[in-house]
Amino acid sequence: MRLSLALRLLALAVAGVLLLSGAAWLMIGWAGPAEPHLPGTGSGTDANAWRPFLLQLHGAGAFAALLLLGALVPLHVVPAWKSRRNRASGVGILLTMGVLVVSAYALYYCGDERWRAALSGLHSWLGLASPFAIAGHLWLGRRSRP
Repeated sequence: MRLSLALRLLALAVAGVLLLSGAAWLMIGWAGPAEPHLPGTGSGTDANAWRPFLLQLHGAGAFAALLLLGALVPLHVVPAWKSRRNRASGVGILLTMGVLVVSAYALYYCGDERWRAALSGLHSWLGLASPFAIAGHLWLGRRSRP
């Protein structure tokens, strides 16, 4: 069930864009403004100015991830399921991706701030944990090769 080199590199690039843009967005938000100043005065830098760009980059990466997931279902998921290999971690990855997709959609459209805070926390922690889940899936897959 090993992916072609091109598909593996594409998956790695998309995952990297998602992880780096999401983590950077979170870190800037947690740190707050770098230095208070009046916009346009040139005094200091405001890291928060990067947050809209990072969110747009993250959204573009999410669309690419959805396209990639659509390609992986017939090329990887279905054949692996039929061969009964690595099912538990594969289902875990699919559930994680599903929750990330639904929580992203809800974050975009949800107007209630309490729900947004809860969804944001869920989305952030799942997003930060997903590379570990994917690495575990890859490790288990390599161990189960005949």
